[in-house]
Amino acid sequence: MKSYVGPLAQAGGDAWTAPVPRASEAALVGGGSWAAIWSLVAVGVLLIALIAWLIQRSRGEAPALSVRAQLRADLLVPIGIQTTLLTYWGLYYGPMAEHAVMIIASLAFAIGLDLLLRVLTRDEAVLHLATIPLVLSIHLFVWFEEQHEGLIFVIVAIALLSKVFIQRAGRHIFNPSALGIALIGVTCYLAPDALRYVDIAHALNTPPNMFEAILLLGLIAQLRAPIVLVSVSAAVVQYLAIAVTGGEALIPSVHWAPVTLAIVLLATDPATIPRTGLGRILFGALYAALMIGLSLLLESNGISDFFTKVIPIPICNALAPVFDRLHGDVDANRWSWLSPQHNRAHIGVWLFVMLAPWFFIGGKANLFEGRFHPLYGTPHIRAQGPVARCEDNPAFCVPFSFPSEAMLWIDGAPPPVVEEKP
Repeated sequence: MKSYVGPLAQAGGDAWTAPVPRASEAALVGGGSWAAIWSLVAVGVLLIALIAWLIQRSRGEAPALSVRAQLRADLLVPIGIQTTLLTYWGLYYGPMAEHAVMIIASLAFAIGLDLLLRVLTRDEAVLHLATIPLVLSIHLFVWFEEQHEGLIFVIVAIALLSKVFIQRAGRHIFNPSALGIALIGVTCYLAPDALRYVDIAHALNTPPNMFEAILLLGLIAQLRAPIVLVSVSAAVVQYLAIAVTGGEALIPSVHWAPVTLAIVLLATDPATIPRTGLGRILFGALYAALMIGLSLLLESNGISDFFTKVIPIPICNALAPVFDRLHGDVDANRWSWLSPQHNRAHIGVWLFVMLAPWFFIGGKANLFEGRFHPLYGTPHIRAQGPVARCEDNPAFCVPFSFPSEAMLWIDGAPPPVVEEKP
């Protein structure tokens, strides 16, 4: 994760890049899918074995097993948002087609493991949708090199086990996806040569309007639940960090799609953030401060900060009750403007906080990563040589360029840029 706000990020349409992470960039642009296919086969066998065991159990002397389906309409919202983002990303990033096999395999694994956990802990087998957004969120944040793709299943297992066995007052404490990714991320840092992940952050930034898509789709979730204060305070802390350092430090940009995704749709899990307005502001502020601090620490030592947008989330989840108690210790009337009935006003503040600086500093053009588009073979990119330029690709550099982007697909591939000879 290496796109920043700072003077070096303004250099001619290609974001500053730190040392290459442990995962090779070649792994981003190709690779076989045999590991994913075999994973899918293995998961299928496990599911068949689980079903056979459940049938045998129901015929034995064990207590009667409750079997039912539970379809919650509210889960269709995160599923729809995540599916839309994955599909949009796949339009511009070729390896997504092969990776879809791994997504299907991990979904099947999650469903099977969730069924098993429910049978063992509740004597019930429930088919529901909750595992789907959990798995899809993981694939939006981390991939692994082919020989280590099994770590995806480890993340899924950690996520599901944490929901069942790590609870407070009958509710799970940690954002399940974030906890799994964070623990494996720390392990990757401790054993960088043994566990090799794929830095997909730059790939996620390839669609021309990914930041805008995340921002707009995030509004759906923000209108349904009062979560936006977490994102507001995280963005404000990032701006304050820039002001304090005078723009000289390399601060991860909240306008860069991978970071935007984390502060809008991952850190804001309604079940694991504070319940009070002030608590949510403190949660978002600490999350951003930890992300920035970890990023600066790692990058200053030549280590990729890829996982720093996720690692702070479980820490903040654990402190959520503390933040709520701090809200209770102050005059409630003083903080009444943070209450859920003002959620639409909070969303208005959020849009201003995100869009005003972005338009003012030309943030989209500054975060155009010209050297990655030719590497990934991004559709509709015009490039002469190894680096694409913003001036040749206005749909990728103009804010909210959805009409121009649509015309790229309607008109087909653009002609190559021909450099004028001096």
